Amino acid sequence: RQFKQDLVKQIIERGVTTRADFYALVAEHGETRIRNEGKDTEYISVKLPGDAKGTNLKDTIFQDDFIVRRELKKPPLEA
Repeated sequence: RQFKQDLVKQIIERGVTTRADFYALVAEHGETRIRNEGKDTEYISVKLPGDAKGTNLKDTIFQDDFIVRRELKKPPLEA
């Protein structure tokens, strides 16, 4: 959860407003995989150093509504 909160802060501070820039930012933190590529449900997963498995970034705040348009239609980080 802390990683996700830090990532949101970086998105805002760096002015990330495209999915490509978001994916590049996430890639700075570890090995990434694009899930459901090309579909409406596409999201990125990142395996952080020292973690046994990846962290899925499919929360509302990591979708185009926020990344591109800075709008939130649901709570930003689901539990």
